[in-house]
Amino acid sequence: MYLQLINFVKSEAELSTDLDMVFYMLKHLSTLKKLPKIMDSSIFQRFFRLARYAKLSKEDQAMYDISLKRKWDAEVVRQWQIEEQERKIAEGMEKGLAEGMEKGMEMGMEKGLEKGLAEGERKKSIEVARELKKEGAALELIIRCTKLTAEEIEKL
Repeated sequence: MYLQLINFVKSEAELSTDLDMVFYMLKHLSTLKKLPKIMDSSIFQRFFRLARYAKLSKEDQAMYDISLKRKWDAEVVRQWQIEEQERKIAEGMEKGLAEGMEKGMEMGMEKGLEKGLAEGERKKSIEVARELKKEGAALELIIRCTKLTAEEIEKL
């Protein structure tokens, strides 16, 4: 089956299939200033852009290509900057968490050590108070030596 574009006589309002739209575009491409609304799909938009590009002179095509390359280069650089920023943020967060955990562990160990030493001191004071009480030492002497209260000593 062959179609001669000269014999294609449908108007824009009569276009019903994609094939009709392709034939219409091919026949009227040289006179179209903008894409008809009925052909508002991505494939026809791309075809129209390619046709406009093909109509440019060689110098204009070269300038367009350079402009397009610069646009793509700028986009790649922008994307790289975003990725680099995200990477730096992630590294900073990891470093901050690591330093925070390290400091937290140090503080926890210091507090634990202090608490352990205080508990050990208290146990030693209770042990000394028991021994002094067994030996019959005066309550005031036991309080002075162990720093325990009278009630604590009485409970022993």
